[in-house]
Amino acid sequence: MIDDCDETYVNGQKVGGQCAWDTPRRYDLAPGLLIPGRNVIAVRVTDNGGGGGFHGDAASMKLILGQEVLRLAGPWKARIEAPMEKAAPHVNDLPSLAFNAMLNPLVGFGVRGALWYQGESNVSRAAQYESSFPLLIADTRKRWGQGDFPFLYVQLAAFLPLEKNTLAGSTWAELREAQRKTLAVRNTGMAVATDIGDAFDIHPRNKREVGLRLARIALKDSYGRRLQASGPALINTRRVGNQMELRFSNVAQGLLVKGDRLQGFAIADSARQFRPAEARVAGRDTIVVSNADVKRPRAVRFGWVDNPQENNLFNSEGLPASPFRTDRWPRLTDGKVYGF
Repeated sequence: MIDDCDETYVNGQKVGGQCAWDTPRRYDLAPGLLIPGRNVIAVRVTDNGGGGGFHGDAASMKLILGQEVLRLAGPWKARIEAPMEKAAPHVNDLPSLAFNAMLNPLVGFGVRGALWYQGESNVSRAAQYESSFPLLIADTRKRWGQGDFPFLYVQLAAFLPLEKNTLAGSTWAELREAQRKTLAVRNTGMAVATDIGDAFDIHPRNKREVGLRLARIALKDSYGRRLQASGPALINTRRVGNQMELRFSNVAQGLLVKGDRLQGFAIADSARQFRPAEARVAGRDTIVVSNADVKRPRAVRFGWVDNPQENNLFNSEGLPASPFRTDRWPRLTDGKVYGF
């Protein structure tokens, strides 16, 4: 896959090209195009904003010659051919455009509730979302004038290469936290999707499971069905020697670990340097977290990375726990606001 557009050449002859950042390329080569000895593959990439270039699974970078496969992954020679002129903001970036064009025309129609599945372009100002998301919900309800109808939403799915994860902080984790805190707003519900994302696709394909998780919340909260609608939620923590003990609600018949050991936990002392933690289930609703080098732990974080797809804490109903932190230390996005 190439973000955004490519023109691909082999030995100086163009063999293909297209504009689609999330579409794998596959170009057939005419007989005789390859020659004995040295051959050259050249790709002109045009990027229209954000990240750009080759991406996706390295195993897909290959040249297929009958039954023989030559791997092409690894370092490529590259240079910037020319910078693009700075463009004016795209029409879709203009504030209120999506609302005026797509939502406002529906105001006044009868609704039973709202489902909200947002994008991720505001992760750089995630802290601001802690206040702006509740305002959006309140404003939506006010415009419809039909009371505090159910407002169910989807937490950001896992995305970005795992090797880019760091325990030093994550704007994506801060946005997920802002979403989780919005559960304090009356008649809201959140579907966690960290386990069904795609590291290489911001639009993960498994929408069926997302829909099923939203349906669980609606059936329980709006239609009175007796079922488990959400995954484990942290209730409280306490320090026991050099360990932290965490208790959870929404465990159904108990906490469930998918895999050989719990993953995704980090622990820190007063120096605020988080380290990977050993974690184990110590009862139906309790987890114990520790690190041999952290003698007096102060805080625990779970899934506090850009891509938490390796998180494997669930309840017995197979619903995942949301990423969380127990500290209230400064965030990377504190004070960051909207701007072109």
